Amino acid sequence: MFGNLKWATSPTPGDGLQLEKPVKLVTSRGPLVIQTSDIQGRLTEHNLKQFVFIATLKTWSSAQTYCRMHHTDLAMIENEAENSEVRHLIPVGVDVWIGLYRVPWSWSDKSPSRFQRWGNSEPNNVEGIQHCVCENTLHQWGDERCHATKVFICEQGDC
Repeated sequence: MFGNLKWATSPTPGDGLQLEKPVKLVTSRGPLVIQTSDIQGRLTEHNLKQFVFIATLKTWSSAQTYCRMHHTDLAMIENEAENSEVRHLIPVGVDVWIGLYRVPWSWSDKSPSRFQRWGNSEPNNVEGIQHCVCENTLHQWGDERCHATKVFICEQGDC
């Protein structure tokens, strides 16, 4: 998950996670740079995510496999703040896969989707074959054929 974090081997205040060197995270509250001197080597923030833009065209399932092998999973955007974070990663004019799919609408880790940011007339399930979700240039979501190829956003995980 984060290569510069490690579990403490002795009792520590907080959650026991220690920093070996400074780390920069993109969070729902904006960029966060954590220096070991700032918090005496302990990370106590919870539910922070790091999103990564991958500029390789893949189908939704191939993107999911890639994210699971190299990161954590396809991006799970669970609130407007996270949607705003992802917005800063996406080049203008590009649609990207995110981790939402229809079964009913669930994230790729099978958790339910409580936050959704559908575009006008979406989801529309054209021809009954649009079961995966992409975020468009306006940072709204639309359902799409899962076999279409798009660039995508991975999630690095929660702390």
